[in-house]
Amino acid sequence: MQVAFKSLPGSPSDVPRPTVSINADGPLVRLNLLALVDTGALFNRFGRWIADEIGIDLSGLPVERIGLGGYALESVTTTVALTIGDFTWEAPVGFCDPWPFAYQVVGQEGFFRWFTVTIDASDQTLAIEPNDR
Repeated sequence: MQVAFKSLPGSPSDVPRPTVSINADGPLVRLNLLALVDTGALFNRFGRWIADEIGIDLSGLPVERIGLGGYALESVTTTVALTIGDFTWEAPVGFCDPWPFAYQVVGQEGFFRWFTVTIDASDQTLAIEPNDR
């Protein structure tokens, strides 16, 4: 699958970035999300409101304080079924509050380990193929 870079909604910059359309599956609903593909991020980070909307109960799980994009956030991590195209995998997602972004972030442990990814910045495209391991 190859996708063109997109400008991030809510960003002060119009510079196109590598993004994917990703589904987060919960007990209540499947939610389609725009995610920045971030080679420097270790973990997937989504807004906490997404967990509420798809029906994932985060109560009783440990809260971690993290920094992301210059913001101090509280993150609660759990495993979530994620889907791109016909490929579904289970990955840890840190649901964060407050969430100041209009997009989500996917990183090394929850995204890159599941795909072979080619970023072509000169062509402004991202190619992803599920790993067969």
